[in-house]
Amino acid sequence: MYSNVKTIKYTIIISITSFILAYFVSINKEIGFLRINSQWISNDFAFNVFGGVFASTLVVLLCEIQKYLENKKSAQDYIFYHLYYLYGQLLILDSCIDNVKNYKNFSIYPELLDTVICNIEAENNTLLYAEYYPFIKNNNKFINLLIRIKKTHFLSIQKFLEDCRILKPAVIKDKINNLKNGQNEYLVNCDSQNTSAVLDLIISETKDIIIRIEGTLSEIDKICNDRFQFDINKKTIQENIKNGDYKAVKDRNEKVMNSYIKRGD
Repeated sequence: MYSNVKTIKYTIIISITSFILAYFVSINKEIGFLRINSQWISNDFAFNVFGGVFASTLVVLLCEIQKYLENKKSAQDYIFYHLYYLYGQLLILDSCIDNVKNYKNFSIYPELLDTVICNIEAENNTLLYAEYYPFIKNNNKFINLLIRIKKTHFLSIQKFLEDCRILKPAVIKDKINNLKNGQNEYLVNCDSQNTSAVLDLIISETKDIIIRIEGTLSEIDKICNDRFQFDINKKTIQENIKNGDYKAVKDRNEKVMNSYIKRGD
């Protein structure tokens, strides 16, 4: 988008300048206030040159505007779908912790959250380097949302992931305590002292972040005239997670990501 905007601005300047010069030459042909007819140059020659420059730059300008609109839509899709995928991973993590808390006999292992943590971190870093360069930047709603994502959401998710990583040493510490007390080291569950404290912390932070990400997704969808149908997709993904259908959630995420990729082709 950045190169498109620069090219459009440059082409507009050239187009306006060549149009003014062509208009000046055409008026000069009628009035003759400036004599430029000579053996080597004439009003007709100058008019053809400036008129040709104007016509060619006008074609380039229209092509660049079309390309800019396509890239603008593609950038919006890119940002929305990566944030949507991150949202889905947060829902999965939240459901995973809820299940662990509800089933007291569930034995918690240190690597319980490793996969989802990696997925969330990857999407968070992707959004940090996402680019959106509109033609007019002042008071642009979408770019203000992107700034919020890069500053507020990124930092809060980074802190949240650091807290999630505490679960592994907490589980290991409870395993060691079990061994010291002559118990089975694998009997670490949501009631274990260190593990329980970390799980409670993760649950409260996860729900808060989910609410904020959900609000940002709704705002993006509103700005884009409900192009992403977030309200429908939100209900679907929440229902799948509620029913424990994580495969359906994964398929849903892959579907929306693939739809973005196809748009970009």
